[in-house]
Amino acid sequence: LKKTWLYYFHREYFNAWLFAEIASAEKLARAKDRGFAVRLNGTSDISLKLFSLYGVNVLDAFPTVQFYDYTKVIKQVKLAAKYDNYDVTFSFANTSEHDNFDNTLNTLALGGKVSVVFDLSTFPGKAFPATFLGYEIANGDETDLTFLQSEKVLGLNFKKTGANIDDNKFVLSYDDLNKMEAALMSE
Repeated sequence: LKKTWLYYFHREYFNAWLFAEIASAEKLARAKDRGFAVRLNGTSDISLKLFSLYGVNVLDAFPTVQFYDYTKVIKQVKLAAKYDNYDVTFSFANTSEHDNFDNTLNTLALGGKVSVVFDLSTFPGKAFPATFLGYEIANGDETDLTFLQSEKVLGLNFKKTGANIDDNKFVLSYDDLNKMEAALMSE
């Protein structure tokens, strides 16, 4: 909450702090001969263009740093297509809203990645299906480092909690997947 408050009310200070932390962490990683990546949007969906200092955004300021995010905003996918150091995974939502489905298709057409949350308890063998919309599925639960995945669809297993069991719009059950595929075949 404090960092969010700083971002919104003291953005220049926040961005100076952020740039200094990235520069320091990158230097340390290089000194230890390790890879280095940054995920700025853990719980937000802020454009990385807004993380800027003296008119230079974080993607341009750190061209050798790998940035990555999940997003529900198609503009983020389009921004990532312009930068070699930014990898974005679009989040599919199992809703009746056509824009998310259309944006899922657009992301895949642009060569981007899509994450899909499956309720594996409803699938045969409690395993991910082989494909989603014709694309092979990788197990996205194995690593959060999405930029290392070559597959275009990252399957995530739905982790049930008391708060999200019944009404989660991002979860795709076995029946939902079959209905969606049948509807696509009939078009």
